[in-house]
Amino acid sequence: MRIYVAGIGPGSPEDITPAVQQAIGESDAVVGYKYYFRFILPYMKAGAERVDTGMRRERERAEQAFQLAEQGRTVCVISSGDAGIYGMAPLLYEMKRERQSAVEIIPLPGISAFQKAASLLGAPMGHDFCVISLSDLMTPWALIERRIRAAAAADFITAVYNPRSEERYWRDWLAKKPYTTLFLDGNHENFEMLREFPVSAWMGGQVQEVGGGMRHLLRGQVYMIDGKRIFIMGGAESHDKELRKEGTSWWPQEMPTEAEFDEARRNLDACGWMVNYVLTHSLPTPVQAQIFQQDPDAYPDNALTDFLEEIRQKLTFRAWYSGHYHLDGRVISDPRLHLIYNGIRELK
Repeated sequence: MRIYVAGIGPGSPEDITPAVQQAIGESDAVVGYKYYFRFILPYMKAGAERVDTGMRRERERAEQAFQLAEQGRTVCVISSGDAGIYGMAPLLYEMKRERQSAVEIIPLPGISAFQKAASLLGAPMGHDFCVISLSDLMTPWALIERRIRAAAAADFITAVYNPRSEERYWRDWLAKKPYTTLFLDGNHENFEMLREFPVSAWMGGQVQEVGGGMRHLLRGQVYMIDGKRIFIMGGAESHDKELRKEGTSWWPQEMPTEAEFDEARRNLDACGWMVNYVLTHSLPTPVQAQIFQQDPDAYPDNALTDFLEEIRQKLTFRAWYSGHYHLDGRVISDPRLHLIYNGIRELK
């Protein structure tokens, strides 16, 4: 049982090493981003399985590779450049440890894009250098920024990967605004990315510092903001999971855990079960059922909606706002509860 993890170089056939060509030719299955197969098809043996996926599905590809290898097949996972530099090799080793798998991982180096680019310039990497990725998909921007400053202070020649990021663009846009952006999670967040951001104390509760003037308000926390006590409980259950892909457009962490429910109860005990505002993504079970009584299967009740009903019965509050349902309006049976989608409300 083995998985080759091979770097296929920066995008030309002549830059694929003989060792990588041989590994691809030996493999019963080749796993990779679908665009890369145009470079390696001539080296695949007849009958070899091709497992190709889209962008940002690295974990899915790694899982497929282990499943195939654990069936006794020889597998090759391909990455552009060098698989150990912003490639698949680290993830495969991490997954091997998680699965306690007996599959052997054999990394095969490739020519990285920064090496190819350097050769076109001459020999700029002839002395000490470093490589930094500006992608903040899995690394907080504050950490990336510290690395950039350290590299500049040390006068390293620096190769920069992923210089453009849509997420960073919008975070920089928000950072220029004269206000702080606070958010609670819903059910389609990238929870794998969120968990990488540091947790700190803020306004009486715990938050994650996302950077760019943004803070993630954590589940079950009570904050005192501008003299108003606010209770937060993010999360919701996706009702269309069958149309989504785990780890890409759906994450199991969308639903709070029992530990988070207990944390909420402790924090509400500490403030005597009295707040000014409640901000959640979902609504209590009977309220949700009333809104969707014509289509009861649209939003089934669950542990979270049951917990929110427990909160509604015990908690003293002025107003409750929820954003899960893509609707704007007030709940007739309990006018303290509001649905927000396109609207904006001032918390007075």
